[in-house]
Amino acid sequence: MRQLTNRASVSAASSLAEAVSASWSGIQSLLTAEEERSAISEPMLARAVSRELPEGHGLFLGNSMPVRDLDFFAAARGDRPLFGANRGVSGIDGTISSGVGFSGGSGGPATLLLGDLACLHDLNGLKLAAQADYPVTIVVLNNTGGGIFHFLPVAVNVEVFESHYGTPHGLQFRDAAGMFGLPY
Repeated sequence: MRQLTNRASVSAASSLAEAVSASWSGIQSLLTAEEERSAISEPMLARAVSRELPEGHGLFLGNSMPVRDLDFFAAARGDRPLFGANRGVSGIDGTISSGVGFSGGSGGPATLLLGDLACLHDLNGLKLAAQADYPVTIVVLNNTGGGIFHFLPVAVNVEVFESHYGTPHGLQFRDAAGMFGLPY
């Protein structure tokens, strides 16, 4: 790593630090405004889950947007919750099952924060959740498809984007939870 030695570099670094700080303050203000309006968004839910997670409760994150949302928008806490995540084919296979295993392996309750496609890819994991040794709370960010793909350049190609990348499904998860005797 190079050390900043000239005044121009130090000035640029200082300006960048000020811009990052101002951006972070702006993001926090927007999230606070969303909460006050009771608006629901993925960043607001990630923030709320991180803030309301009970002490001693683990948090298992789905890949794609949930792990990014928590990384960017988590509320500051005084304690240090145990976090877990995994990588699989496309990063979403087996997320519920892994989260239940995380709970058992950590010896305590856990909350899973995952996207709808990850949930669809592991519906049978709800059976494991219903039989888990410790309480497992599952929070599904249902944006009816692959929300992260809207950040790819292909998103401008409207003719093929939704059917091939956005993967809209229009499904709700109440009946899946009920099928395994889980509260919704």
